[in-house]
Amino acid sequence: MAESIVTTGTPEALAVERDLERAAREILAGMKEEDMAVILAAIDERRPLRDATFRKRLQRALARLRQAWGARHESL
Repeated sequence: MAESIVTTGTPEALAVERDLERAAREILAGMKEEDMAVILAAIDERRPLRDATFRKRLQRALARLRQAWGARHESL
């Protein structure tokens, strides 16, 4: 995995940010490759959001991401 992007703030804020970043990376790593690819494409603006097929795939991938995030934090 890539290095942490957290670089500034109080020690407490840095710890929280690192924990959130680690959780996000773990959830993304556990997702289907297709879901991760469409999310990253949207972030990198590699695909136009005017494309209806892409938007629908992104919508489904984000729904699965939200579900995984919720399941992880409900169990903590």
